[in-house]
Amino acid sequence: MNTKSDTNRTQLRETSHHGPQASPSYQVTREDEGVRLHVSLPGVTRNSLSVSLQDNLLVVTGKRHFTPPGDWTCHRSSSQPGDYQLKLRLHPDLDPASIKAELAEGILTLSLSRKESARARQIAVN
Repeated sequence: MNTKSDTNRTQLRETSHHGPQASPSYQVTREDEGVRLHVSLPGVTRNSLSVSLQDNLLVVTGKRHFTPPGDWTCHRSSSQPGDYQLKLRLHPDLDPASIKAELAEGILTLSLSRKESARARQIAVN
Protein backbone atom coordinates (compact mmCIF):
# COMPACT_ATOMS: atom_id res chain seq x y z
CA MET A 1 0.00 0.00 0.00
CA ASN A 2 1.42 3.33 -1.01
CA THR A 3 0.68 6.08 1.51
CA LYS A 4 1.92 9.61 1.89
CA SER A 5 0.98 12.58 3.98
CA ASP A 6 -0.70 15.14 1.79
CA THR A 7 0.31 18.63 2.82
CA ASN A 8 0.38 20.60 -0.44
CA ARG A 9 -2.31 19.17 -2.72
CA THR A 10 -5.11 17.80 -0.63
CA GLN A 11 -8.27 16.12 -1.84
CA LEU A 12 -10.14 17.64 1.10
CA ARG A 13 -10.30 21.43 1.32
CA GLU A 14 -11.08 23.16 4.63
CA THR A 15 -13.85 25.74 4.51
CA SER A 16 -14.30 28.61 6.91
CA HIS A 17 -16.71 28.47 9.80
CA HIS A 18 -18.02 31.03 12.23
CA GLY A 19 -18.91 30.70 15.88
CA PRO A 20 -17.40 29.56 19.16
CA GLN A 21 -16.22 26.16 17.90
CA ALA A 22 -12.55 25.23 17.89
CA SER A 23 -11.14 23.77 14.69
CA PRO A 24 -9.60 20.38 15.53
CA SER A 25 -6.23 19.35 14.16
CA TYR A 26 -6.37 16.82 11.34
CA GLN A 27 -4.18 14.97 8.87
CA VAL A 28 -5.06 13.76 5.38
CA THR A 29 -3.20 10.78 3.95
CA ARG A 30 -3.46 9.77 0.31
CA GLU A 31 -3.55 6.05 -0.38
CA ASP A 32 -3.78 3.97 -3.56
CA GLU A 33 -7.54 3.51 -3.21
CA GLY A 34 -8.50 6.92 -1.77
CA VAL A 35 -7.81 9.11 1.25
CA ARG A 36 -7.81 8.68 5.00
CA LEU A 37 -8.58 11.58 7.32
CA HIS A 38 -7.51 11.52 10.99
CA VAL A 39 -9.18 14.16 13.19
CA SER A 40 -7.99 14.75 16.76
CA LEU A 41 -11.03 15.06 19.03
CA PRO A 42 -9.86 14.60 22.64
CA GLY A 43 -12.70 14.36 25.13
CA VAL A 44 -15.35 13.67 22.47
CA THR A 45 -17.50 10.53 22.77
CA ARG A 46 -19.55 8.79 20.10
CA ASN A 47 -22.71 10.22 21.68
CA SER A 48 -21.47 13.80 21.31
CA LEU A 49 -20.04 13.37 17.79
CA SER A 50 -21.76 14.15 14.49
CA VAL A 51 -20.40 13.50 11.00
CA SER A 52 -22.52 14.67 8.08
CA LEU A 53 -22.09 15.01 4.35
CA GLN A 54 -24.20 17.17 2.06
CA ASP A 55 -23.34 18.55 -1.38
CA ASN A 56 -19.74 17.27 -1.01
CA LEU A 57 -19.30 19.23 2.25
CA LEU A 58 -18.11 17.02 5.10
CA VAL A 59 -18.93 18.47 8.53
CA VAL A 60 -17.53 17.03 11.76
CA THR A 61 -18.85 18.44 15.04
CA GLY A 62 -18.23 17.25 18.55
CA LYS A 63 -18.68 18.43 22.10
CA ARG A 64 -15.90 17.91 24.64
CA HIS A 65 -16.89 16.71 28.07
CA PHE A 66 -14.79 16.55 31.20
CA THR A 67 -16.04 15.33 34.55
CA PRO A 68 -13.44 15.50 37.32
CA PRO A 69 -13.25 12.37 39.45
CA GLY A 70 -14.76 12.48 42.96
CA ASP A 71 -13.88 15.56 44.98
CA TRP A 72 -11.01 16.50 42.65
CA THR A 73 -10.83 20.21 41.80
CA CYS A 74 -9.11 21.52 38.69
CA HIS A 75 -7.16 24.71 39.36
CA ARG A 76 -5.78 25.20 35.86
CA SER A 77 -6.45 23.55 32.52
CA SER A 78 -5.16 24.10 29.00
CA SER A 79 -8.21 22.40 27.50
CA GLN A 80 -11.64 23.79 28.28
CA PRO A 81 -14.91 22.03 27.51
CA GLY A 82 -16.40 23.27 24.28
CA ASP A 83 -17.28 22.36 20.75
CA TYR A 84 -15.20 21.27 17.77
CA GLN A 85 -16.21 21.90 14.19
CA LEU A 86 -14.41 21.00 10.99
CA LYS A 87 -15.76 21.58 7.49
CA LEU A 88 -14.02 20.04 4.50
CA ARG A 89 -15.02 20.14 0.84
CA LEU A 90 -14.56 16.78 -0.90
CA HIS A 91 -12.65 16.60 -4.16
CA PRO A 92 -14.88 15.48 -7.07
CA ASP A 93 -12.73 12.34 -7.53
CA LEU A 94 -13.82 10.99 -4.12
CA ASP A 95 -16.89 8.79 -3.75
CA PRO A 96 -19.12 10.24 -0.99
CA ALA A 97 -21.05 6.95 -0.73
CA SER A 98 -17.87 5.12 0.31
CA ILE A 99 -17.22 7.07 3.52
CA LYS A 100 -16.50 5.02 6.65
CA ALA A 101 -15.96 6.45 10.14
CA GLU A 102 -14.38 5.09 13.32
CA LEU A 103 -13.68 6.81 16.66
CA ALA A 104 -11.00 5.36 18.94
CA GLU A 105 -8.82 6.95 21.64
CA GLY A 106 -9.99 10.48 20.72
CA ILE A 107 -9.08 10.09 17.03
CA LEU A 108 -11.81 10.04 14.39
CA THR A 109 -10.68 8.16 11.27
CA LEU A 110 -12.63 8.71 8.06
CA SER A 111 -11.87 6.65 4.95
CA LEU A 112 -13.02 7.68 1.48
CA SER A 113 -12.46 5.77 -1.75
CA ARG A 114 -11.76 7.31 -5.12
CA LYS A 115 -14.48 6.94 -7.72
CA GLU A 116 -13.80 4.08 -10.11
CA SER A 117 -13.40 6.55 -12.99
CA ALA A 118 -10.64 8.39 -11.08
CA ARG A 119 -8.52 5.32 -10.24
CA ALA A 120 -5.38 4.43 -12.13
CA ARG A 121 -5.77 1.41 -14.36
CA GLN A 122 -3.90 -0.54 -17.02
CA ILE A 123 -5.21 -0.29 -20.55
CA ALA A 124 -4.80 -3.31 -22.80
CA VAL A 125 -3.27 -2.58 -26.20
CA ASN A 126 -4.53 -4.77 -29.10
